[in-house]
Amino acid sequence: MPEEEIIQCIPKQQAEGETKLENQSSQSSSLTTYLKTREALWYWITIIIGVVTVTLATAISENAYPWTYTRNIFGAIFVLFLPGYSFTKALFQSKTFSSTSVENPATIGIVALSIGMSMAIVSVFGLLLFYSPLGLNLPTILLSLFAFTSTSATAAVILEHQAKKNYVSKENTR
Repeated sequence: MPEEEIIQCIPKQQAEGETKLENQSSQSSSLTTYLKTREALWYWITIIIGVVTVTLATAISENAYPWTYTRNIFGAIFVLFLPGYSFTKALFQSKTFSSTSVENPATIGIVALSIGMSMAIVSVFGLLLFYSPLGLNLPTILLSLFAFTSTSATAAVILEHQAKKNYVSKENTR
């Protein structure tokens, strides 16, 4: 069949209900494509804050006073928020959690849950490191928390991508 006839036949078949055309680009979007979207911006911010915190904590001494404040601010975010946020994001994949905004009342609950979860996670890591042969010192704390946070964030972004892909494919079949 010539190409021109195929191009003319497809709209006719679609109008008669014999052929159904779907947008395949939205269904088959890869994880790397998803990581470039605005929805995955939280993932990159989490990883960047973790890397900056580990770098600041190892490179800046406690006596470098102007830079110590920066180190402490990033350290507080790293310890008190990021582990719980990434772990909570991996555990609870819901529409409310993925569509956070300042106006959304669920944002306050997410922040509170993330801080509480971070305190629990950091306490457990501290206890495990204290009784392990590695010991409880700055490098082991930094590396274990960064490994946990980045692993949880990666799992969360993969699950978020899968949930979105499943949601899009369900919407396309309706």
